[in-house]
Formats: sequence, C-alpha cells, structure tokens
Amino acid sequence: MRRAIFVRVVGALLFLLALAAWLGGHGRLLAAAAPALGYLLVMLAFARTLRRGREPLITAYCRLDFGELPDECRGYTRGLTLLWAVLMGALAVEAVALPLLHRDAWLGTACLLNGGLMLAVFLGEHWVRALVFPHLPAGSPLRTGRIMLQSLRGR
Repeated sequence: MRRAIFVRVVGALLFLLALAAWLGGHGRLLAAAAPALGYLLVMLAFARTLRRGREPLITAYCRLDFGELPDECRGYTRGLTLLWAVLMGALAVEAVALPLLHRDAWLGTACLLNGGLMLAVFLGEHWVRALVFPHLPAGSPLRTGRIMLQSLRGR
C-alpha cells in the first residue's frame, strides 16, 4: 500500500515538474529529458531485481507463466533481465547525449528507432527462447504482454 502511494506521489510530482517546465518556456528541455527519464525508470525497474536475494524481473514473469520456474530457465531469465537493464541504460545515455551534443533534431528519430529496437529485441527473444527451450510451451508476445500486465496488477 505504501509503495502504491509513493508511486502516485512521485508521479504527481513529476507531472507538476513537467508542467512547470512547459509553462516556464522550457519545452525543448522537457522534450529532451522525458525520453531519458522514461528509459532510466524502466532500466531501474529491471536492474533493481538483479540485486542479491531478489528475483530477476523476467524470472518472475516466467514463474507467472509456468506456475513454477523450470531450473534450466534461471540463468536465461536472469541474463535477459540484465540485457533489458543494459539496453534501457544505453538508451537513457543516448537520450541525454543527443541534446548535449546539440543533436536535438535527432531526438524524434532516435525515439522511433529505439522503439523499433525494443520491439525487435522483445519479438526476437521469443524466437530465441523457442530455439533454446524447444521442450517448454511456446510463448507468444501477446501472452508475455498479458503476463507483464498481470505482474503489474499484482504488485
């Protein structure tokens, strides 16, 4: 319950901060900071689950999918969680670097390309998983999306 309240308060504060920046004539800065903040928050969601004693985020998704986690999936799901954390961190760095290098015009294009890259990794992982674990039930991107939403509701 406390976590839900914390998330809502932080969300409201970020919204007010963004509104103040926009009304203060800093729309350009806001447009540059928003993707970086988004990537950073997603990176933190993955990375915090990689700490000692925690269950990696994708391991939790796998457990929700199968009911229990097959032993051979532990390393794979941990590595996949790490891959997503690193990818999101790299995209956050890119989103900060473009304005600093005065490449603001590339921000929109970079966001589109990054969206395509994330989609390719998400879909490609399902293909790789089917090759690595042919004996496990085949996963689909829609099923994975449903499980991710189920996980968010359960928290």
